[in-house]
Amino acid sequence: MGASNIGNIAGQLIDKGLDGDTPAVLIYNVSRMDQKVFRFKLSELRRTEQIFPTPLIAIFGEAAGLDGNIKILATGTSSKEYKHMGNIDHEPLIEVRKIENNKTLYAALEKINTFDWICFTSRYGVRYFFENIHDRKIDLRALGNVAIASVGKTTTKELARYNIIPDFESPTESAEGILSYFKEKNIRKKRILLPRSDKGLKELYVGLIKTGNKVYDIPVYTNTINNVASFKDLEKFYGVIFSSPSGVEAFKKIYGVIPDNLYLIARGKTTEKSINNTVL
Repeated sequence: MGASNIGNIAGQLIDKGLDGDTPAVLIYNVSRMDQKVFRFKLSELRRTEQIFPTPLIAIFGEAAGLDGNIKILATGTSSKEYKHMGNIDHEPLIEVRKIENNKTLYAALEKINTFDWICFTSRYGVRYFFENIHDRKIDLRALGNVAIASVGKTTTKELARYNIIPDFESPTESAEGILSYFKEKNIRKKRILLPRSDKGLKELYVGLIKTGNKVYDIPVYTNTINNVASFKDLEKFYGVIFSSPSGVEAFKKIYGVIPDNLYLIARGKTTEKSINNTVL
């Protein structure tokens, strides 16, 4: 809220006794893909005429001087989207593999043009769905009248690899966003295909059925603990990034509990709920 007045705020802090060399960091859209970090000494910030984007978090003092040297453990299958957050140590705790000879999916693909919607809940759901489309030599034009829902930006980016633009993208990176949309638009009595992980939560499946739809819930890939993951000394880390509920589950099995002194970052509300249910 004070972004437009940040120079005056810095001046008041100096007038109140803070040293002009005190570190100051301003963070725009903290923890999001478009996060931006601005670093100053308090005296420099007092004189700046720079205009900062909002929403903005301002930190003054020792914590602002930590910069990118703090270590963060990324536990998902990819860490590219988090590189902007500092010193990332990527140790995937789960292993993803395509389900071979997926007869249930094959049967659905043979009648793909009879579905009204396909709801994709992860990049891997997209990837292995379209690999099977290719393997079965199904013409993509069969999807012409099928609406596509994406759980969020990462899933939408994967869809773009197949030149697919979703009809709806959840703004929350979670199943809740898709459910809210279906309820808001009163989408009922539709045939919906849900290609997902074998560990996929039933929240979306149950929610879509409750809204009066026929849902075909079909696993297209397996999600297992990465047995070759290195055991990390968590005392050396400032925080941990979780990309999925299965990553939270794997972390707990490997480390026992999630230490309450770690800064936790969750991708999507479903993952956040999973963390809240496991922190002791």
